[in-house]
Amino acid sequence: MKSEFGGLLLDAPDDWGDITPDEDDYPPSLAKDDGVGVLQFSSAEYDSGEQPDIDEDALIALFVNYCAGQKLKITPKRMDGAASICVGGKQTDSKFLTAVWLLTNGLDVALVTYTAEANEPGALRELEVAKKIIASATFPRAE
Repeated sequence: MKSEFGGLLLDAPDDWGDITPDEDDYPPSLAKDDGVGVLQFSSAEYDSGEQPDIDEDALIALFVNYCAGQKLKITPKRMDGAASICVGGKQTDSKFLTAVWLLTNGLDVALVTYTAEANEPGALRELEVAKKIIASATFPRAE
């Protein structure tokens, strides 16, 4: 059953929970109970004005721009089988494993990141679960 989190509806395993600090300036954060990394969510919902028509090409452009601004060298790939239009990718450097996804329903956009220390043995297994969570994600207005 899907639950609303971070501006999205998604399926997360029971052993993943909300770890968002109470302070206002932290993004919604989801992590495995005994996990090594964290998923963080940021979403922008279309409100008014000219309706956007965000397609995969626009999403890729946003992805490239975001990664360049964060100094990440990630080539975006379409997530086949995802419930929303989704592109993403990952990078591992000497310190961190970082994955980035952008999702859209054509109107709204969500940015989701997964970060773990690169040397954590469980990080790649956890990343696979994170991908399944992202693949399940839809936007509330589409439900």
